[in-house]
Amino acid sequence: MFTLLAPIALAAAALLAIPVIIHLLKPKRVRTMPFSSLRWLRTSQHKLSRRIQWHQILLFLLRAAFLIALVLALAKPVFSTGGKRAFTERFIVLDVSRSMNYEQPGKDTPFEHGKKLARALLAQGLPGDRATVLLAGKNTVALGPLAEDLTRYAAKLESVRAGLTDTDLSSALAVIRPMLATPRPDARAELHFITDNHQGIWSQGAIAAFLAELKVPVTVKVIDVGPSAPRNAWIAGARLVEAGGRQLLQVRVGSSGNEPQERTVRLKQLCNQ
Repeated sequence: MFTLLAPIALAAAALLAIPVIIHLLKPKRVRTMPFSSLRWLRTSQHKLSRRIQWHQILLFLLRAAFLIALVLALAKPVFSTGGKRAFTERFIVLDVSRSMNYEQPGKDTPFEHGKKLARALLAQGLPGDRATVLLAGKNTVALGPLAEDLTRYAAKLESVRAGLTDTDLSSALAVIRPMLATPRPDARAELHFITDNHQGIWSQGAIAAFLAELKVPVTVKVIDVGPSAPRNAWIAGARLVEAGGRQLLQVRVGSSGNEPQERTVRLKQLCNQ
């Protein structure tokens, strides 16, 4: 089966007419000059002329084939071996918990990176596929039902912001399950979880309930957008010490991460106990 993701690009095939038009409009001016001593070469000149014409035709066909290949590449052809292609129901689950707002100097937050990936996944669909976006925080909310217009939710993603709650990615399964209750024939489902790789928050009961008597084959992909080396710092301890007749506040600061860090400790008030 042959499908074009961008059939409008075939309009660029009209560029093939340009060299033909140039050839037809090019003025042909031939000036004949008789030269008696070279008339015996006329037969060989005709043979050479025909050979040059064949070379020009072959060169034109090669150039035309290159342009056609370029146009087909822009049209994004997709081939499938089966006679009938299975449609895909794509669910993009975006983590909107507070940890997705983690900031690193000079880098996007995990949430901004996740939104870019969500838009890219929306653009990957083939004709007939459907998709939707779900926002997973403490609870999961879908931006809308499954839609064949795969760019329908791209604009809505621009206004989405991460919240201040924890996340429960398993809650997305309860929202997805009703959407797959009456699947299309020969359909399959794809679940894409875009998160900063929370571990130990998946509910085994929710997973078992989702998989029970599921009518479509499902593939699951977890996309980790979390920082590779998260940085954090905290006050590990503090005490007053005597040094040179003065009392000094000694503070121990703990940190994590592989990158250099600079931290400032501010003392606002001392309390006597």
